[in-house]
Amino acid sequence: MSASALELCLLVARKYGVPDEVATEVFNLIEISATKGEVVTNWECIQELLLKHGLAHYAHIPPEFVGVHPKNRSKHGVSGSDSQHHGVDILLVGWSWKKASDAVCFELGDGSRASEAIASNKTIVDASSGLIPMLLALKYLSIGAGHTNTFLRAVKAGCRSVVDKFTDEKGTLDKAKLEAGRPEFKKALDIGMKWFIIHKPCEEIWPKLPDCGQKALNVEAKTIVGEIETMMSLHDQYAEALSKGVYFDWKMAEESACRSLPQCAAYIGHISSFVKANSGGTTGELLQELSIFSKTFGGKANRVLGGEYISKVASLKFPAGEKYPYVLNACLECNLHHPKVVDGVCRFLLPQHITLLQHKDKKPLVKRSDEMMGDARALCKSLGIEKASSMKIVGWLDMRLLCFMLNKGTALENKEYAKFEDMSEIFVEDLQKLVGKVVTNPWVATVEQSTPMNSSQASGAQSAQGLETVQEMQSLKHQVSKLGFVKDALITKRKEDDGTIYIIEGVTDSHAIVSDHSDDAAGAIQIPITDLLQQMRLYKKKISMPLDGWSWADKKQCCPLDSKSWSYDCAKGAAAIALKTVYAKYQPNGAYVEPYDNPLVIKAACECASKSLVLAPATQRIDKKSGSGFEYCLGDFPSGGGETMKLYIGKQTVPPKNKHGEDNSLAWISPFWLVGSSDDKADVNMQVQWHVEKVGVYEVSIPLLVNSRKLRPGDVLMKAAKGKTSPPSEPSSKRQKVL
Repeated sequence: MSASALELCLLVARKYGVPDEVATEVFNLIEISATKGEVVTNWECIQELLLKHGLAHYAHIPPEFVGVHPKNRSKHGVSGSDSQHHGVDILLVGWSWKKASDAVCFELGDGSRASEAIASNKTIVDASSGLIPMLLALKYLSIGAGHTNTFLRAVKAGCRSVVDKFTDEKGTLDKAKLEAGRPEFKKALDIGMKWFIIHKPCEEIWPKLPDCGQKALNVEAKTIVGEIETMMSLHDQYAEALSKGVYFDWKMAEESACRSLPQCAAYIGHISSFVKANSGGTTGELLQELSIFSKTFGGKANRVLGGEYISKVASLKFPAGEKYPYVLNACLECNLHHPKVVDGVCRFLLPQHITLLQHKDKKPLVKRSDEMMGDARALCKSLGIEKASSMKIVGWLDMRLLCFMLNKGTALENKEYAKFEDMSEIFVEDLQKLVGKVVTNPWVATVEQSTPMNSSQASGAQSAQGLETVQEMQSLKHQVSKLGFVKDALITKRKEDDGTIYIIEGVTDSHAIVSDHSDDAAGAIQIPITDLLQQMRLYKKKISMPLDGWSWADKKQCCPLDSKSWSYDCAKGAAAIALKTVYAKYQPNGAYVEPYDNPLVIKAACECASKSLVLAPATQRIDKKSGSGFEYCLGDFPSGGGETMKLYIGKQTVPPKNKHGEDNSLAWISPFWLVGSSDDKADVNMQVQWHVEKVGVYEVSIPLLVNSRKLRPGDVLMKAAKGKTSPPSEPSSKRQKVL
């Protein structure tokens, strides 16, 4: 559970006067549903809490005021065809208010939430091809019973019918016939279903509440949780994890998607494989197209593509560096549209049919088809046509091109096309009817001369780890880079190897610039990307090359003599030698002093004439930083690159016995560090003097404490509290020496 998410939830809840304990309990139930399951039980608890605390209520709402929540069915929404078939199933068994009691909706939000909902519902209507009417006014957003309410809307508006039994002579739903002898259904048309209405603030307080609710409610309506919806659910989870920068576990995501009991639960791994291969980046643009297509072209409700077929489409292998995202989508589109179904599974195209797309002789056709599919989308976008409308004609082009390659045109629409231009002309004619003006055919040239319109630029998808955008799939530069053909990579010929090794100097979408790595005089040459992949391979053996970055003229860049860390080690070592040498000389003076505890001080053990007692420091604590006990400076030392650094020594004292009276293995008593300090001049009897000890090229300034007056036995040794802690600045030859 995210603490920051809960904190934000509580902050928003307080704005609307919702108690912290209620906000927390609902938050926890949502999190448990997402991670551990039991979505139905948790949702019922959430409903009780919302009712109890005045955050929801029940009421009848006329169907023309209730749209579909943008997050319903993982943003897949509802299908006009599905809703009509679902409505027929309801009428065959009779309208039941009890069975319609799972109707749940949110009040329309404000600002961006409202704009998103309006746009989403417009797309659903546009994609339905007249099967779903416009709303009279969008006031509520359903997450449960959306298909049932959509059917009621369609009946009231007299929409185009796909169910012969309830169709009038105009081809529309016959409201009078449907109401006849069905008083409860007539009542539902008039006053609408009884909805569990969740108040406006709730989605702002708990952003995951709609998703939690729709998963719980769709468990009961599992026959309409299809493969495309499940793909979108997995993609949304992955995209959300990427946006938060957290690790994504595909296995856990699959388990989460299966909690709403979709038809594809048995082959959820194949669903994931397609999402990874062909979703279209973080926006999922290719999956969104499939969602719109299924609503626009879908025949009977709940069409099933099957795990074997989806897996084969996702695993199609094309030449290295080549991907054809629109062709893969077209493979699913054809089966979603064609009426042929065997044992409940779409059987128009079979795995062995689409395997033919991998054959070498199909490569020019596949490449050209994918380009045309992309060009068609770019052209529609340039004309300002919304996706839901453009898919009605782009979808036909996709299916015709795919069936043209597989010789399945007759089975698709009882017509075989002789060449690409025939299909392009029909597309342009349909496009002109849609926009109501003349449109120039972008494919007037021959197949060999045609140049794609670079349709990938029309997409706004963003790249993500593991999810390639359409631009990346169609970019040869991106695809070859994944294979290792990048700047500075070494390559050699696949066949007839003459031993020449080339280095890649640059790569574009059309060619690579390479040169002989061992011959600087040889000029660079350009190799087409296709030739690069077919004729060259990466050279993975080690070869001798000049060390990158090395230059004797600029040897300071890596010269050890300029190493700051080595200079520090050497200076520190010299300082340690100097300290030990000087301490060893004055160590015998320890016989003239006596340390005392509580407080820890040092006293004279005998009478000492002025300047006769000299104490030197002993310490292993040497550092570049002053402060925190590092009191005395040893002087300036070379630090590499012509710069200098200062070294400081710190107090080191370890009593002979620990607090338990046991011997200290690291006992360390240096009388120098036990000398106290005082601001009273009358107490001061020791003063700092400096001695320079030479160690090789280093001059180390050692502080010494010398008695400034005669000492008597028992005198506490004290130095000035504000005495000098740095050596004199004049040359060493003029400094005061004690030795």
